[in-house]
Amino acid sequence: MDQNTYDSMIRKRDNVDYSWEKRISKYTIDDVNEDAFEEYLRKAKEAGRIDFEDTDVKTVLDKLELIEGDYFLNAGAALFCDCGIVNELQIAKFASDERLTFTDIRRYSGSIMELKKKAEQYIIDAMNWRVEFGNLTRKEIPEIPLDAIREAITNSFGHRMFDSGQSNEITIFKNRIEIYNSGAFPANKTPESYVVGNQRPIRRNPLIARTLYYSKDMESFATGLKRIKDACDKAGCRVEFQTPDDVLLLCFIGMVLKN
Repeated sequence: MDQNTYDSMIRKRDNVDYSWEKRISKYTIDDVNEDAFEEYLRKAKEAGRIDFEDTDVKTVLDKLELIEGDYFLNAGAALFCDCGIVNELQIAKFASDERLTFTDIRRYSGSIMELKKKAEQYIIDAMNWRVEFGNLTRKEIPEIPLDAIREAITNSFGHRMFDSGQSNEITIFKNRIEIYNSGAFPANKTPESYVVGNQRPIRRNPLIARTLYYSKDMESFATGLKRIKDACDKAGCRVEFQTPDDVLLLCFIGMVLKN
């Protein structure tokens, strides 16, 4: 029996599918990453999905149901605290199309909000951009659409199985980028069925998903894979959704690294 199947059976037995999020963490509101929190609140208010006037950290987190007393729930800690091993991102860059020679390898820990930005910027810096000239204008166009990158990274954190002990991973090859998150893909579902758009959402981390919805980082209607595919199709970028060992692996194909 593989580990994902075993973990799923334990969760079904104990009826604790979402309990990780709701457990009280060791982090208090004093541990909040203030820059990440303030940027999140600004985005959520600009999106019109948070309409209350409060900006006090404790008041906002209480309204978002991410704290109990002065302590973060795990969901809130993952989103807004530099909480070490709970949140890890590994990035590796290889010299060729195979896992042979590293040219760079990095490991980060922190809040989801900060790790998302690090992952996005690393990919933006790694891939090539072409330039189109118009009348007195110069437009830089990325090989992979930025909306697709942001959607993929956000979803990889939002749907991660945080108690699996595994990190989020981004692997960059000469010809492709792979984005991996720990946690089994929904049972009896395929990525293609979500791309078509005929599946209802299955949220592994509903508190995290709801919080990211307020800031418009994540939508709540199981449209993420479809939006990634549509953006890539429009840009002429090939994308694949794979589920090795029932884990979602997203591949952007045709990406060429900068020298």
